[in-house]
Amino acid sequence: MLKSLTDIQKEVDSCLKMVGQYGKCLKGIEWAVVKELAAFLSHFQDLTDIVSAKATSLSVIQLIRREIQDVCTINSSDCEEVVALKRAVARN
Repeated sequence: MLKSLTDIQKEVDSCLKMVGQYGKCLKGIEWAVVKELAAFLSHFQDLTDIVSAKATSLSVIQLIRREIQDVCTINSSDCEEVVALKRAVARN
């Protein structure tokens, strides 16, 4: 859903402005956070697709756990929101 939202960013802003909801328009930094969150969460969509395959085996579990650990590694370029999300996912 976040990916779809970023794909129609200009249209969303235009519609909100057209109905006079200027305060609900996201600022540039907020759009950047949405894009970064969408990129982070896309990894989980990929993993969900793997698990949802007809021929999933238990041997995939360790690979998925390792992938989640890798995805949750905090980078210096991560925004605060993504860092918090990565920490929460890594804890659980």
